[in-house]
Amino acid sequence: MEFAGITVSAGKIRGKILILCEENYCNNIDEIYSRCTDEHILLLNCVKPHPALVNRCAGLLAIFGGVNSHVSIGAREHGKPAIVNLTEDILNHLKDED
Repeated sequence: MEFAGITVSAGKIRGKILILCEENYCNNIDEIYSRCTDEHILLLNCVKPHPALVNRCAGLLAIFGGVNSHVSIGAREHGKPAIVNLTEDILNHLKDED
């Protein structure tokens, strides 16, 4: 399975997917933070991830964003590999803990 996007912070990682969508992210940040480990790759369907999550995860995948988006800047500041501007179709192929 291949997906195209824009690499905004280089690196190579392996990990489990943790999906963050607008509806589960805003009201449940404490629960999501407790689930997130350094083995998780955050798959974001929102535009501005919490800096604590970016610091804690292994890397980021984002459906939205460009090279100067919040996700991209956060990934570079925390030294995390990141790809942005993925198609929403990725959500049909990846689930939490994949």
